[in-house]
Amino acid sequence: MGDSFLTFLLSEIELCLNHRQGFLHVKDFNKENGNPGSLLTNVILQTSGSQNGGEPLSVIQKAEFRQWIEYISIYGHLLQNSSSSQPVLKELNDVLCAKSFFTSSSYPTIIDAVFYGILHKIMSSITFQEKEQYVNLSRWFNTIQHDSIVRRSRSMVTFSKNTLYT
Repeated sequence: MGDSFLTFLLSEIELCLNHRQGFLHVKDFNKENGNPGSLLTNVILQTSGSQNGGEPLSVIQKAEFRQWIEYISIYGHLLQNSSSSQPVLKELNDVLCAKSFFTSSSYPTIIDAVFYGILHKIMSSITFQEKEQYVNLSRWFNTIQHDSIVRRSRSMVTFSKNTLYT
């Protein structure tokens, strides 16, 4: 994973956590600190209890968070370029076929906020026809972008309510 994507990912997580938790600084990563996935996992798991009604995360919830953090750290950089993003978008679309959010069926978590930040550029640039190919991902993205805390100063991405292409 490139250092520029890691810097982008850490700043995305920091912004999400700052809005949800108050000030938290996570940019103290350097190559000597070890695996960036470990840093991301520790930061997110330590601050995610409030997303669960203040209750500690269950073992299953922690495993899901770790799974998505690892996924983001491995494949997230592919979402910065439209030519390399298609397989990842398809996979995320398939995941969201049976659920409303990445780690919860009823409410978004920090994982959803991080994915939103990573996906915003690509979702802003793809056509309506491409958005229709990823109907589940588009539904999820449109839901998440209506949370002004998650969206922050980013522009709203337009989706068509009618099927335009068959």
